[in-house]
Amino acid sequence: MASCPPDGRVPGAYPELERRVPAAFDGRAAERRDSGRNCTTANLATLLSHGITEIRFAGGLWSDGAPRGVTLAVFVAPGLQSPWIAEWYEATAQVGRRTSEIELTPQTVQGRPGFRLQVVNGDARQVVVVWPSADGSVTQVVIASDVLNARIEQAIAAFP
Repeated sequence: MASCPPDGRVPGAYPELERRVPAAFDGRAAERRDSGRNCTTANLATLLSHGITEIRFAGGLWSDGAPRGVTLAVFVAPGLQSPWIAEWYEATAQVGRRTSEIELTPQTVQGRPGFRLQVVNGDARQVVVVWPSADGSVTQVVIASDVLNARIEQAIAAFP
């Protein structure tokens, strides 16, 4: 994609998206908040087959001590549908060198249709939950590594 500048992310790149990520989770602010975009073929991967040529994102990380932690994120692109983000995460897991036990299942999240991806990545159990925001303007994502289901549900509930 010749017109694509390098992919990247930095704090404050897309403040309007960063505001869509909960300011606090578990009674504390994120250790890291940033936003950015992907527009290269390598990073868009399966999204290209849906006509997505640039995707913007924002996220915050709440570490519980390596390798445990939770990331809350949002994604936006013209015409983006949340199942495509679930597919994108699954495809990434499928080609991972240390990933196994990959399972993507539909799940109702906050009363809306979403997906739950479970993966073993090396020695860590990872869960990715994907669903549309209440207003449908962004896709919301919780990425959890080696945390209990109750904590994943708490992270989901942090989104309005």
